[in-house]
Amino acid sequence: VGFKSHPNFPKINFDWSGDSVILPDKVPASLLCFIVEVVIGYGSGTLYEAADMGLISVSVIDMVPSALDGHAQRTKNHLLNNTKSNKIHFPKNLNEFNNIL
Repeated sequence: VGFKSHPNFPKINFDWSGDSVILPDKVPASLLCFIVEVVIGYGSGTLYEAADMGLISVSVIDMVPSALDGHAQRTKNHLLNNTKSNKIHFPKNLNEFNNIL
């Protein structure tokens, strides 16, 4: 498992992440694409980069409510408009999420 926190957000700390690859905040998340097979995120450009590299790319945007009206759809459109492969998964619940993985 590889993690990379956004530079402007709190760091990710899980008890079970001790054996994981954790990239520093300032390192581009796209570097994870060279050491993982699955990329999971919300609206990061790394999702379309991963999809275009043939990796499994999963956005949880439909599973996590947005506080801003229309934000999720705008972000989803941005991801889909920037991928050449159009292979980003958008599960709506944990069952769909688990089936993708």
